[in-house]
Amino acid sequence: MFVLHPNDSDLHYQEHREIVLHHGIFDEVESGSHSMLDTILISAQWLEDIDQIDTLLATYLYDRGISFDDLKSRNSVEGNHIVEFYTDSESEASCYIVRFLDESGIVQSAFAISYLWSDLQVVGEIIYESSKNGEVVSEMFSNTDDTETASISFQYYAGVPFPFISEAEVPVEPIYNVLNRGQRFWLYESAAIIDANGTVVGYGNDFQYKYDDKLALEGFAASFIYDDAGRLITVVEEFLAEDGTDALFPSNMISIDYYDTGALETVDYLFSPRFGARRSENQRNRGTTDGSGRIRYDEQGRMVYRSYYVTHGRHYCVYLYEDNTTRPWAIVEFCSMVYSSEAGYGNDASIYLFLESK
Repeated sequence: MFVLHPNDSDLHYQEHREIVLHHGIFDEVESGSHSMLDTILISAQWLEDIDQIDTLLATYLYDRGISFDDLKSRNSVEGNHIVEFYTDSESEASCYIVRFLDESGIVQSAFAISYLWSDLQVVGEIIYESSKNGEVVSEMFSNTDDTETASISFQYYAGVPFPFISEAEVPVEPIYNVLNRGQRFWLYESAAIIDANGTVVGYGNDFQYKYDDKLALEGFAASFIYDDAGRLITVVEEFLAEDGTDALFPSNMISIDYYDTGALETVDYLFSPRFGARRSENQRNRGTTDGSGRIRYDEQGRMVYRSYYVTHGRHYCVYLYEDNTTRPWAIVEFCSMVYSSEAGYGNDASIYLFLESK
């Protein structure tokens, strides 16, 4: 049985509850289905006049009972992306628009996903606990009929900007969309290599979602490199050469940059295919999907945008927050590939909403 309160040294925990709602267009890619028209991707290269992007977006919103006047929030990400949220109580519809800007600040393309409030499906509830300094120490998810449950607890180490998972019971993969949200990497404390000073100097497993028993048994390890301020700036994984010799070569790398305030700013990662026995089960299953990507954080160190490689283009994730909260209340995901024969319509897309409950 999973038990909350993973850190005995701090018993001042606050319990919180969230209702999890979802609307997705994954797996509904047949042309002509109603949900296919919920998304649109507009590129300036398809248009005679770049101003047509706003005209097409206005029409898209109007057809769904929304207008530009219904704007509720607008956030800029590194000056390269603008994320807008629209909602209208009369039509009971909402829309997210992501605008992609060039170096001059001119919108070159835009993605939009809309939904009726009735489209949202309640998928379950999250109970999480936070310590007195605001760090989340545990999360537990259960679906609406309690037939699927998952739980994780966290531990934090100085200089490492990502939490380590000290306990986990995650039986079904879709849970990765709702637990540990606002984080890209699933780091397991049992795989951390810690020196006598309590510093994490390496990691003995995969950085993808699942813990790989095979890598743990083989003594696989990655090196953690810190700057003079004691902040983690690079993770380098080395692998045996393909011919099976003892020669090692750097294959995977994570590079971390910080704002002057010390908050996370960007994370770039590259996971190359692994060879022979060193190739993890995760990568055999996932191929090159998410093999490289970039994460952007706001000045509070919150993950607000992520893009990563997929075979047919790019996949994008946007994270929205309320005020100074540390947990996103909405996650919007979408793919660059358009499925529908009707120009611009039909992207794989998904929305998760997390609403505080009593």
